[in-house]
Amino acid sequence: MIIKIDVSDLIKGLEKDIENIQQGIEDGMRQVGSEIAQMQHDIIDNNVGGDGSYVRTGLLKSGVTIMPLEWSPSGVSMTITNTTSYAIYNSYGTGIYAENGQGRQGGWYYPVGDGTYRFTLGMPPKRFVQDSYEFYKDKAPSIIQQSIFNKL
Repeated sequence: MIIKIDVSDLIKGLEKDIENIQQGIEDGMRQVGSEIAQMQHDIIDNNVGGDGSYVRTGLLKSGVTIMPLEWSPSGVSMTITNTTSYAIYNSYGTGIYAENGQGRQGGWYYPVGDGTYRFTLGMPPKRFVQDSYEFYKDKAPSIIQQSIFNKL
């Protein structure tokens, strides 16, 4: 006895489901990236430079960059970075306030721009990268999962 079943329609349906799942993952990842970037912007607006320690130029906030998604055999990844050279100092702090005691001790003078100098012991960490990561690390999977369900 030979039993023959045509599964071509089933395979086509599964291929479509896989495409929808991939699109749902990508959409969810983009949503998470956008929300993380917005949270970083909010932290920067609320915590960086408001004490008059320097002039806000907007460069730190505009430096928050979401890189394109990268697919690999094991999954998909996304990088959110800051392109400004001084972002790390704002995030981790400087001088005596730096996280893990890694900052310069004793203070230093820096030029203000009008020919004068100011003395500083450093600045406390603003943690815009770390805090946004901590907030979303447990929420991201459910946001992505919901995005997948919306595609199916």
